[in-house]
Amino acid sequence: MNVTRRQMLQTVLLGGSLLAAGGVRLALAASYKPSLFLLGGIDPSTSASQLFSALDPIVSQNVPVGCVIRFTDDDGNTMSPKSDLAVLLRNLVANYSGLIELIAYVPDLVNDTPYFRMRRASQARADCRQVLGQDAACLSIASNILDGNVDEINEVRAAGFRNLLLLPEHSCVAGYWKTSGGVLQFYGGNAVKTGMENPIEAALNNTETTKDTLIVYVSLKENATDDADAFLLGAKIGDTLSIKNAAGDVFSTLPGDLHLQSRDSYGRLIGLSIEVGDDPITEAFIAALIAAKIPYSVTAPTGTPDCLRFEGEGHAFSISTQMQAVGTTCLSVTAANSNALSAFVKAGVEILSDTNPVVKFTRLDGGGLFHLPIAYTFDGSRKIRTATDVSEDLLVAVGAQEDIAVTITTAAVQDPTAMQAIIQAFSTFEKSGVGKVVSLDEFRQIAAPMDQKYGLLTTMNHHRTLASQETLPDDQAELDKDAATAWHFFELFTDPETGLVPGTVWMEGDSRSSYPFATMWDIGTHILALVSANTLGIIDDADFTDRATRLLAHLPTTSKANGLLLPQAAVSITGRQAGEDGFDAADAGRLLISLKALDEHVGGSMGIAEIVAGWEFAKTIVDGKVRSVRNGQFTSALDSGYMHYVSRGFALWGLEVDSPFPEHAADTEMDAQMRILGIVENNELLSTEPHVLEAVEMGYSAPARTLADVLYTQQMIEHKATGDLVCVSEGPLDREPWFSYQGYKIGDDEPWKVNIINSTARYQTAGFKRAVTMVSSKSAYLWSAMRPQAYSQLLIDYIRQNARFEDLGFASGVFTATGLATANYSDINTNGIILEALAYRKQNKPLIKS
Repeated sequence: MNVTRRQMLQTVLLGGSLLAAGGVRLALAASYKPSLFLLGGIDPSTSASQLFSALDPIVSQNVPVGCVIRFTDDDGNTMSPKSDLAVLLRNLVANYSGLIELIAYVPDLVNDTPYFRMRRASQARADCRQVLGQDAACLSIASNILDGNVDEINEVRAAGFRNLLLLPEHSCVAGYWKTSGGVLQFYGGNAVKTGMENPIEAALNNTETTKDTLIVYVSLKENATDDADAFLLGAKIGDTLSIKNAAGDVFSTLPGDLHLQSRDSYGRLIGLSIEVGDDPITEAFIAALIAAKIPYSVTAPTGTPDCLRFEGEGHAFSISTQMQAVGTTCLSVTAANSNALSAFVKAGVEILSDTNPVVKFTRLDGGGLFHLPIAYTFDGSRKIRTATDVSEDLLVAVGAQEDIAVTITTAAVQDPTAMQAIIQAFSTFEKSGVGKVVSLDEFRQIAAPMDQKYGLLTTMNHHRTLASQETLPDDQAELDKDAATAWHFFELFTDPETGLVPGTVWMEGDSRSSYPFATMWDIGTHILALVSANTLGIIDDADFTDRATRLLAHLPTTSKANGLLLPQAAVSITGRQAGEDGFDAADAGRLLISLKALDEHVGGSMGIAEIVAGWEFAKTIVDGKVRSVRNGQFTSALDSGYMHYVSRGFALWGLEVDSPFPEHAADTEMDAQMRILGIVENNELLSTEPHVLEAVEMGYSAPARTLADVLYTQQMIEHKATGDLVCVSEGPLDREPWFSYQGYKIGDDEPWKVNIINSTARYQTAGFKRAVTMVSSKSAYLWSAMRPQAYSQLLIDYIRQNARFEDLGFASGVFTATGLATANYSDINTNGIILEALAYRKQNKPLIKS
């Protein structure tokens, strides 16, 4: 349509008398149900002139408009503050207060976990600030929603958003309510589509969707192709709504206005921090706060503050040490620069209170720091005589809507009159609608409640930093004795003909017995034990070569599973029995890791690559998922805590198997770690194996490092709390049902678990599980290799004392309840993995170098 702006103004807009009627005010008097008009489909690609063309004929008729804006493009790039569109948005904020509200849009927020809702909302708030400037506050956020889904979403408050609009793809009943977290949440409405003569009129008259609240949403991108179309669209909207408002049929408003109208039951938070001094006046002030039942946090550099006042260069170890001494995860700083944030994260800081912040809004940043900037400080610089002075100073400085934190210094309460005025004002803030006064920790609990996974990670960071300065001297004589003991198991039980070793052995009187089969996992451990023993100098090159050659010659290279050449599930140690048919994908992953380590160790001289190429592993992989074979049939894709470890084993030989921990390009380290813990929380126990095993053999991947460090930290904390050494993993038992999986269950009130696959009732009792809870011998040495620190030293000292038997090798573990080892019972994986750990400790690098 080739028309000019002047022609549109002349032919479409209504006359001046209606414009002067003040439709919003008339409708307010009518006390009719609230009506929101939202214009969306606005993003960095939107033309500034097109947006203005749509808005001008609406706001010029005194009709409020909520502009729903996605501040980033599809690639995640934030709108340039210098763009014409950004300039227009800033002008709209400055010149159309009360008529235009800018609402940040984040797609698919409903489908995220609480942590990522906080993160994405915080990023949207940061994008909003970048485009609009420091003083422009976006207090409303919008997202899409599936039809009929109106669940609470409280987490947007972590970013300072007070209102959430959930916009439907198709028209549905609209409404709003205050959530349990104090967010005014709107849902539903009429999604206006083109194709009818007056879609706005039809939306307003749709009684099925407008019972209590009227919400009309129009996408500019979908309904206007150029400036002329945008103006005609806006004119039609403005005409219709202004007439309805003037007649009192609707009450056009904005989310922010409803926010203010709901203030009595929807107050903002005021986090109160007291910068204490060591003087009687400060003590008197705190006593008065307590008497008036005013919540607060004490901020100080020493003692037992709620928030540690920190001044210094910001080294993580120094921060961690001071936090440990005062027992807090809240840190108060002045003008923290971005370079210091990583140190705060490593120290385990959860709340960062900045008394002179560059960014003056709350948010959860990429490192997991909850920024709670001090918005205003009562420091005695202004004379205070009455409670009204306190309220007015605060409201003038920070407004009436945003959640804020304030500080009161000792200088502000030196004057008894000022002290009394402050006490009086803060005690009446909630009743008068100024806001709900809370401590800094309460502020975070309300605005940004974190789940256990977040706490696991911040605690991990804190303890990892503290432990980073620990150094323990190697007791080489004891380490050599450990290696000799572990290797003795292989000397005793290697079949002289096949070179294979049984999975488990035990003593019956003076004689030794064994389970005469080995799985591919067992054989993988045996191969890695050979490489480790040769690396440690326990066996010379000739002995190593002889043993490795015999073992390779007896690998199951001709067995079939479901018609494919694959290593069978288990083989006879002597070669005189049939073994176990089938194919175990997890065991195969470990076998592949061991063969790669052996191949590297011998420089490719043993034909290992040809052996691997002879198996048809590729045909077990479908859509990135590797399958096992049971009873002659492929089973469903492997889903276990070992899948990431297995995927790395397959990848060593060019076989692509999906990890359960997919990478997300935009994730920070904390984001990625939260995803990792979320996956483990939903699937399995967290145990030493395979995560620390992966590090010893191939080097840590990011998921394995995260899971290992979380577990190590929780083991230390449990030991400190109970006095019991904790070192969990899978392993054999010296009694029925002969095997258990022991680990930490994320998200459980009683996280330390013993899982027994055998479902017989007597093995599932709490008493039986307590009886078989053990300190795992192999895991103790794995921790000693990867975390040569005080706690791991306790573990290996305990195992040496109780589970090291020169005539058998290391026992599988030591039972916590009795302190007794599986003295007459040992296994290939315990002794083989101990050798691996000792080899790593000697050379300080994994067995596979590439």
